[in-house]
Amino acid sequence: LKNYDKNKNSQSRNYDQRSENNQLRSYDRKNRDSQAEVIIKVMIKVIIKVIIKVIIKVMIKEIVIVGQEVIIKVIIKEIVIVNQEVMIKEVEMASQEIMIKEIMI
Repeated sequence: LKNYDKNKNSQSRNYDQRSENNQLRSYDRKNRDSQAEVIIKVMIKVIIKVIIKVIIKVMIKEIVIVGQEVIIKVIIKEIVIVNQEVMIKEVEMASQEIMIKEIMI
């Protein structure tokens, strides 16, 4: 009977140890899964931040290009206006010269 009790106790101890090991293993598995989830979430956040930065840089470049186009258009308009003013002054001067010549004649 003593041997039977000892045997029974060691079996129950072994069973307790096995169930504890199984619980630890399942906890480890869950922990590893949650670590993988955290890593994936962090990677997704980093990727999203990089994409947003790239989009912002592209938008800024587009804005700069549009701004440059607007500046160029304004400069061209200014040049055209100046040219027109020069042409008008030349026409006025020419007509004045013609009038002076006609008066002299």
